[in-house]
Amino acid sequence: MDASTTLIARIITLDLADDYDSIVVKDGRSKTSPSIVKLTKGFDTDYVITSSGDSLWFEFVSDDFLSAKGFVINITSQYFGGNFYNGSSISWDSATLPVGVVQTSATYKLAVTEGNQVYVTVTNATFLPADSKISFYDGDRADPALMIDSLATGTALHSVFSNSNQMLVTAEGFSKGQFAAKFEPTVVGCKQNSWGRSDSYTLSGDFSKSNCTWLIHPPAGATESELFALDINHISASSLKIYNSLAAEETELVVSLNNSIQSGPSVYLSATKGARVDYIYLDKGSTKLLDVGSDIVDASFTVKKACERVYTAKNGTISSPSFPNTYPLNAECVYALAAPAVSSISHIYMTFNAFQINDAHSLKIVDGNQSISTKLNGNSLPNDIVTLHDTMNLTFTSQTKGAQLQQTPLQGFQANYEILECGGMMNISGNVTTNPASQSNCIWIISFPPLKTGDVNIVQYSFVLNGTKYKAGSLELRDGPSVRNATINFGKVVLNKTSTVNLTRGDTLWVKYAADNESAMLMLNYTVYKCPKGALCANGICMHDDWKCNGENDCGDGSDEINCNIPPTQAPPEGSTGVSVGLFIGVLAIVVVLTVIVTVLAPKMWKRKRSAPYQEFHEADA
Repeated sequence: MDASTTLIARIITLDLADDYDSIVVKDGRSKTSPSIVKLTKGFDTDYVITSSGDSLWFEFVSDDFLSAKGFVINITSQYFGGNFYNGSSISWDSATLPVGVVQTSATYKLAVTEGNQVYVTVTNATFLPADSKISFYDGDRADPALMIDSLATGTALHSVFSNSNQMLVTAEGFSKGQFAAKFEPTVVGCKQNSWGRSDSYTLSGDFSKSNCTWLIHPPAGATESELFALDINHISASSLKIYNSLAAEETELVVSLNNSIQSGPSVYLSATKGARVDYIYLDKGSTKLLDVGSDIVDASFTVKKACERVYTAKNGTISSPSFPNTYPLNAECVYALAAPAVSSISHIYMTFNAFQINDAHSLKIVDGNQSISTKLNGNSLPNDIVTLHDTMNLTFTSQTKGAQLQQTPLQGFQANYEILECGGMMNISGNVTTNPASQSNCIWIISFPPLKTGDVNIVQYSFVLNGTKYKAGSLELRDGPSVRNATINFGKVVLNKTSTVNLTRGDTLWVKYAADNESAMLMLNYTVYKCPKGALCANGICMHDDWKCNGENDCGDGSDEINCNIPPTQAPPEGSTGVSVGLFIGVLAIVVVLTVIVTVLAPKMWKRKRSAPYQEFHEADA
C-alpha cells in the first residue's frame, strides 16, 4: 500500500452477543498503537473509522457462552483524509492524485487535547463540479444533528470550530476541485455552537482580550415562519456584532453593539439562515477590561413564531412585539385586520394608547382600498383613524442593518381597534346622517387643516336628533382628532330641534354616536370656518367672538383678556387690611406739602411776627 494513503473503515454489520464481545481498533500496525475506538453491542454503525497512516489494527474478543452473527467492516484506502492531531493542515487537490487513483470523497478526523476545541480555517477552495461540498461535524461522526457548517459553491469561506475536542470533516464530490485548510486547538469557552430551539452563551472576562464567536445553527425542521429571538442580557467592554448568517458577511450584519450598552435589546433573526454573534476585542486604550472571572457577555435565544398575526374579532388590541418592554431590533411584523363585516359597509376605527418608535423604524398603516396609507414614527401619539374599508394592514419595521444602537428606550406601540357600521374621515364641508335601524356604532373625524402657511381653520357645526328617544351620553363630541381630546359640553339635548352653531378650538372635530334601533336619528352639519387674521390669540388659536373680555382665559395664554375696560376704582376685598395705591399716593402728597410749609414758609412768617411792632418811621410828605 502507498505510504501516503490512509485507511477508512465503514461498519456494514455489527451483531455482537453481549457486552463481553468487542472489537478494539487501533491507529497503526500493532496492539501498542494508539486506540481509536472500541466497538461493542449496539454501537452506532454510522461511525466511520479512519487512520493517520497506512495501517489499522483490529482485535476481536468474545466469550464462550453466547454467539451472534458477528460483524462486517469494509476497509478502503483514501489518498486524502485520515486522522490528524493537535494542529496540522488538511487538503484536497484532484490534480495531485496518482495516475490511476480515483477518489471523489474523503473523511478527516481532527482531534486536540482535552479542554480545547478544534478551530479550522479554510484558506482556499475550488468547488468542482458545482455540487461538491465540505461538511463539518462536532465530534467524531457524521451526525446531521451536529453539523457545524457546510461550504459549497458561492459560500463565503470562513472559520469553523467544534464544541468538543474532536471534529469530523467530509469532502464530497471533488472530482476536479481542491481546498486547503488548517486547524489548531483553542481554549474552551470562547467559541460555541448551538443547535436546537434554545440555548445561552456566557463569555467570561478571561476572554476579554480575545475574539470570540457564538454560532446559532438553523434548528431541524425550522420554517420560514419561525425566527430566533436573541436576547442580549448583558454586554460590557469592546464590541459585539450580530449577523443573520453563520458567516461574518457584511451584507448580513444586523446590528453592532458597543461597550456603552450595559443591557442590550432583543434581536429578531431568520431561523432558517442561522445567526452569528462575534465578540471583538478593540484595543483602543479607552476600553476598560473587566476583572478576570467576571462575565462580559450574557446572551440567550429561543425559536418563536414570526410576528405576524391576523385579527378577526370585532374589537381588540394590537401592540408591537414585547410591549410594554423594548421592542426587538430587526423585526418586520405584519398585522392584518380582517374582521367580519358588521354591515354592508364596514369601517375600522383605531386609536393609540402608546407610541414610541425610533426615527429609523416605522409603523406603516394601509387600509383595504389604500385610501389611507401612512408611515409613523417618533414619540407623539398619532391621531385616530377611521377607514373606508373593512380591512387594514399594519407593518411594524425595526430593521437597522449594521446601525450602531444607542441606549434609547423604545417601547413600541399599542392600539385599540373596533369595527364600525358607519363613520369616516371627512375634510370637505357636508353632513353625516345615521340610520339607527342598521347603524348602531359610528365615529367620524372631521378635519380642515389649513392649505396655506399662516391660515387657521376650525370646524363650524350644528346637529339635530330627530326622533322620540335619546339615551344620555349616546352622542359624544371631542375637540380634536382623538378620543383622547377634551369632551365638548353641548348641554341638554332637545329632540327634533337643531342645536346652536358651534365652533371648535382646533381644526378637527371627533364625533361618536352609539345608538340602538329605537334611538333618534342624528344629522350633523359641518363646514370650515376660516379664522380672520385679526382674530387670533397670541398662541395662534382662533379667538371666538364670545371669548374676548369674558373674564375667562379661553385662549389659554390670557391674550383674550388683554385691553379690556376696567372700572376706575374697586373696593378692596372683604377683610383686606392692605392700603390702596390711590390712598397711599394722596397721603404722600399731603406730607410733601406740609414739609415745604415747615421748611420754607415758617421761618419767614416768624421773622415777620417778631419785627411787626418796630416798623420804621418815614417822613410824611408835606
